[in-house]
Amino acid sequence: MRKRTVRLIILLALVSIIGITITQLYWVVTKYKQETEDFERKVESGLRKVAEDILKVKDKESKLHPTTVRQLAGDYYVVNINDEINANVLEFYLKKDFFDLSIHSSFSYAIYDCEGDKIVYRSALNEQGEKIEVVVPRRDLPVYEHDNYYFSVYFPDKKADIISGMGAWIFSTIAVLIVLFSFVIIVYIVLRQERLSAIQKDFINNMTHEFKTPIATISISSDVLKNPNIIKTPERLASYATIIQEEALRLKNQVERVLQMAHLDRDDIKLKWEVVDAHEIIKKSIQNIQPTLHDKNAVINCTLSANNPNIMTDKLHLTNIIFNLLDNALKYSINAPEVRIVTSNLSKRFEIIIIDNGIGIADEQRKKIFDKFYRVPTGNLHDVKGFGLGLNYVKIMMKSLKGSVEVESEPGKGSKFILTFPSI
Repeated sequence: MRKRTVRLIILLALVSIIGITITQLYWVVTKYKQETEDFERKVESGLRKVAEDILKVKDKESKLHPTTVRQLAGDYYVVNINDEINANVLEFYLKKDFFDLSIHSSFSYAIYDCEGDKIVYRSALNEQGEKIEVVVPRRDLPVYEHDNYYFSVYFPDKKADIISGMGAWIFSTIAVLIVLFSFVIIVYIVLRQERLSAIQKDFINNMTHEFKTPIATISISSDVLKNPNIIKTPERLASYATIIQEEALRLKNQVERVLQMAHLDRDDIKLKWEVVDAHEIIKKSIQNIQPTLHDKNAVINCTLSANNPNIMTDKLHLTNIIFNLLDNALKYSINAPEVRIVTSNLSKRFEIIIIDNGIGIADEQRKKIFDKFYRVPTGNLHDVKGFGLGLNYVKIMMKSLKGSVEVESEPGKGSKFILTFPSI
């Protein structure tokens, strides 16, 4: 199945699940609003019934004003009786009328004397009608100059009770969200595996090419050495023997590089900590790549300004880090490579900066250059060999050595790699 088809199917499935999720959330919100309106309607009806029952006990005609029950907030009501209220009678009818209307929620209530400007009674009941600790509402009781008595009712758990009554809706919504989250993770894994598969395929192609060239050279040189007449020309014999030696060493280095990354994948990094003169490592690395410098007509300028070049690190891995960065600086250059190495002592840090005049790195590529197998597109620069492992190795080892690596670069303006180590 083509990549485009797979991605189209994933996109359609994702759009469908998102649509289902949005629809589900819409219905949950709508259901919550309906349940809230139903609760408030039943509470208002219940409170009016309580007021009517209290007036009947007093043998008074039930002449309730439309504003007898006032909802001051979503969970807070006041009921004007305009007559003295017996606390026991109020509690009895609150329990009875709320039960009749299936209002099963804890609430606190209070009786307010407007003439005396004080609360004369306060209590609270749970869902079963049992007395509990009074929950003080978020605001004080209002003052009405022309009313003698009124009572207030406060539902502290109103939202929680409504939500708990929507158990099936909440469960289905959570299930849909889990499905969506799982699908997103699966899509991410599939796309990541697709990308890794492409990268690994590219890596295998590069590795095959890297191994094929020295093997072919060794094979040709070996055939030449089989010729008995080669003994008559010692210079030619020595030349081909040198070629075989160099190509064998090249193969060995390539194999060691791949094995080195395999050890890093297993977190099998063995470090030999010691105090190392970083300037000496830099000089030795430059000396080791002299043949490459000669072939590419490259120049390396050093400004080793650090007063104290000693750092606690692993000598071998530090050498490999410097070599990898210098190797990249020499490879990714259209013109004669010019590399500058600068060292300095900062506050509690030792810094090595390697600057080149290469092709540079675009912003979107700079985020990926430390990924395994990733290779920066070289444009018009051809025959740049490698496995895409060098910078990944640098990143992993700098972290293991308790340091950091950063890169600054612009296309066509070269790159700057900044290595930072703790000072000793």
